[in-house]
Amino acid sequence: MKITINLATRRLAPANVPYILAFALFIFAAAYSLYNLYDYRINRKELALYKNIASRLEKSLPPEKPSPRGAMDPQSARKKVEAINNIIVRETFSWTGLLSDLEEGVPENISIVEISPQFGDRRITVKGMARSMNDVLNFVARLPKGGRFSDAFLLKHSEEKPGGAPGGSPGESPRGSIDERLFFTVSARYVREGGL
Repeated sequence: MKITINLATRRLAPANVPYILAFALFIFAAAYSLYNLYDYRINRKELALYKNIASRLEKSLPPEKPSPRGAMDPQSARKKVEAINNIIVRETFSWTGLLSDLEEGVPENISIVEISPQFGDRRITVKGMARSMNDVLNFVARLPKGGRFSDAFLLKHSEEKPGGAPGGSPGESPRGSIDERLFFTVSARYVREGGL
């Protein structure tokens, strides 16, 4: 006698169910494709409308004037103008005016060694020699009183004692002696009509 054992826990699906599912997916894909075609047509009409408006606006704008041959951009033109202005300032700078203005602010015991104007910043740098720090500070304080100088300050200073070595060595002449020298650099803003 033949025994048949069925281990399935549920019924078999009818044979036509996969076909029904495939047909439903086909209907969904066809509907979605039709919707995409409809959306594309609407978007294409709107795009054509916008292009038409843009072309009308372009036609209503005045025509662009061609830039003259060899014209330069504003930034390079500005740089050239600044360079020319610096040349003019240097050529019209009055050294005699600066020296006479500086002479009014230089106290005794100060010797000017070097004067360097910075034309772009309207400043001058003065290097000099003094006997004491008080003389240097007096010089810095007197500079603005002449009216041509302002914003004066001491940039740096160094002492040189007998023997030429900065700071000297122990046992040499006392501070403030004739042999002792103080080197300094002062910066100040200088403004003169037709000058720096």
